[in-house]
Amino acid sequence: MQRIHRGLIQESAMLFKILLPILAIASIYALGRFQAQRKEALITPEQAEALRAQEVADQRAGRRAGLIALLLLVTLAATMAYFYWRDANKEMLIRVINIQSGETQIYRARNKDLHDRVFTTLDGRRVRLADLERMEVETAPSEP
Repeated sequence: MQRIHRGLIQESAMLFKILLPILAIASIYALGRFQAQRKEALITPEQAEALRAQEVADQRAGRRAGLIALLLLVTLAATMAYFYWRDANKEMLIRVINIQSGETQIYRARNKDLHDRVFTTLDGRRVRLADLERMEVETAPSEP
């Protein structure tokens, strides 16, 4: 019995947490509508016409500002995506050095294919470094 009662209290508390913001938003909206209607009742028809013309001009300016902001946002997102893609596809020169023997092997891989001690070369080979190997990575020189 006590478990059921506690469960109902928790459920009603969750419901209250959802309904309270909805009630606050609805109250603010209703208050705004009430004030707007009261304001409209106090003005003359000439003032109302001037206000409507001003609202139309404000809407156009708002739309223009919104379109500019949207265009700027899309341009910024496309630029960031391009730079991410360019850096991920950059060709890297990888030197794997065996610490014991000093033997060096050179590989080429894309930056996106480099992970901790594992990488995939341009020709598709997957290389996993042993504990005795060290990896040096640098940007591959561009070939003419």
